[in-house]
Amino acid sequence: MTSTISYQSAVDTIYHWHHRPVKQLIFDRSVSEITQYIDAVDRIQQSLASGTESGDLNSIAMVQLKHEFLTVLTTKSDLIGTFDSITSERLNSDGHLGDCIKVYRSVRKSFFHTMIKRLHLEELYIRGDAKSAFKKNRFLWEELKVKIELWIRVLNLCFCIFFDLEKKISEKLFSGFGNGASEEYFWEIVGDSANNLLVFAETVSSINQSPERMGTILDLYDTLLFLLQYIDTLFDFDAAEAIRKAMKVTVPQLESDIRRMLLDFENFASFRLYKMRGVPLIH
Repeated sequence: MTSTISYQSAVDTIYHWHHRPVKQLIFDRSVSEITQYIDAVDRIQQSLASGTESGDLNSIAMVQLKHEFLTVLTTKSDLIGTFDSITSERLNSDGHLGDCIKVYRSVRKSFFHTMIKRLHLEELYIRGDAKSAFKKNRFLWEELKVKIELWIRVLNLCFCIFFDLEKKISEKLFSGFGNGASEEYFWEIVGDSANNLLVFAETVSSINQSPERMGTILDLYDTLLFLLQYIDTLFDFDAAEAIRKAMKVTVPQLESDIRRMLLDFENFASFRLYKMRGVPLIH
């Protein structure tokens, strides 16, 4: 974090942004302007370390960066690519990183809670008595069919868009911290939602459905099979190992159930054909 710009240039740059309207962000500007501000922060922190700077100017810069960090997380996630782990290490040098991580957790969890409500994901949660009823086939088929159709839509949105975006945000911010920090924070945000989605698939796979329902079960199976590549890529770390293992059980179980339904359908069709032709069945 060594800067070659002059101390006065650094002072001018930081005060310039300090007096700008709060809605105007450094990270909305060009790469050269962003770099200039980061260099100014580095120069001030060098002076702080050598005892030639009191710390007031550094505090002003840290407040600016924290404000922009919060704004980017809440309204401008497309700018995460410019607010990366290098910027976060500047924040950490003055002890502000812990506050930013708290902000990250709070903001992104709030975002996910709102997203889940909008997607009606909570309608797919299976717990306690509901899970038992599910397995005992006490759900009406039409109700289950609606839930499967909702699950397919939600799963595609979550794994192809929302989870993927969240992992990229976490990697941009925390990949330079080592020790699996980016995976830890990513999993903290999306883990519960991912688990609940896949528990639904596991539970459906444990039910023996009748052959006429095979089309809907096939749709569920095809969706899960397509998304396996995303699951392996998104959750390629130890904390998410249970999800990867669960899918290695759920997918074959669905395949087996579909084969059974096909066989049942063939047997039923043969029975109807023999009966229509008046051919006696051999016992």
